[in-house]
Amino acid sequence: MGTKQRAKRDWRRRLRRTYFSARNATRMIRGGRFTPPYEAEYELAHQEGALRLRHYPQEPPTLPLVCEQPILLVPPLMVTAQVYDISPELSAVAYLRGRGFDVWLVDFGSPERERGGLERTLDDHVLMIARAIDLVRARTGQDVHIAGYSQGGMFVYQAVAYRGSEGVASVVTFGSPVDMQKNIPADVNRGLISNLSHALRVTMRPMDLLGGVPGSLSSLAFKLMSPRKELKYLRMILGNLDDRELLERLEPTRR
Repeated sequence: MGTKQRAKRDWRRRLRRTYFSARNATRMIRGGRFTPPYEAEYELAHQEGALRLRHYPQEPPTLPLVCEQPILLVPPLMVTAQVYDISPELSAVAYLRGRGFDVWLVDFGSPERERGGLERTLDDHVLMIARAIDLVRARTGQDVHIAGYSQGGMFVYQAVAYRGSEGVASVVTFGSPVDMQKNIPADVNRGLISNLSHALRVTMRPMDLLGGVPGSLSSLAFKLMSPRKELKYLRMILGNLDDRELLERLEPTRR
């Protein structure tokens, strides 16, 4: 193949890639996504104020049977309840059902979109979890395993302590520190930490004027907790804008 032919072929390839990249980017900007949002079927078993208790119907186990007891999943506020059920291939709900668990989930909704949502306190969320435990026990007649992710796990600690562990079979948490100060390296100057804490309180004062932290801001803060991961993901999206099939596969993980 001659030099001119190779140059012509490369030019066509770049033009084609530019065309599909522009088309896919336009679709993402206008519609937000390529495929319909995924959500496993569930029953809204109970709604009481801000508490929504989901129950996912049991199915015949698809994996070696582990447990037939109820498990209650608790999400953090920085992400939606869908964090446990992102896609058929990326779903704690599907995995647990496949292992024989009776899966329940606490859905706190979107506080900024609900009446009085931004006035909720820590106590409100702890009491909602404690109430959910009672509801699941009443329906199943069994003690409940509880799993919490990030802030959701911190809510779980307090709800279980509030109940004195009554009705709780076990507690599992992911990324939920018990003692925040233990995360600080021993050789870090405590005075510096105190000054940084004071500066943070000062910078957060304007939030009082908003009546709460908007969901978009809390979501951004959650992403900034792992900036390298977010940048890597963004680079992957931008570098493959012409590949719709890949974008569709990545879509469930796009927050």
